[in-house]
Amino acid sequence: MKNSEKEQLRQEILTKNIYMRQLRIWFLLSILIALSGGLIAFWGFTGLEDPLLPSVSTPVRTVLAWIGSVIGTLSLLFSGLVMIGLINGRKHVLSLIDRINEK
Repeated sequence: MKNSEKEQLRQEILTKNIYMRQLRIWFLLSILIALSGGLIAFWGFTGLEDPLLPSVSTPVRTVLAWIGSVIGTLSLLFSGLVMIGLINGRKHVLSLIDRINEK
């Protein structure tokens, strides 16, 4: 393998690593959104009385609970797709590293 091809592969590995870092951030944010949506759904469906929002009526709680559960479910699906992308991206970067290390 020529030096120019090796350098091009190194640059590709660097850019893929940057993309993988961004995917990790997307994964963490989607998990955070799923947790907050789940908490809102739990709060809305159980009818817990909290001192922060004591005067929220039951129909409003139900609507917020459904919205929270839909947003939580969608963000969990998105985080699953991102996790698949992370796994496949890691495999691709390792295969590029193996191509550089060939003799």
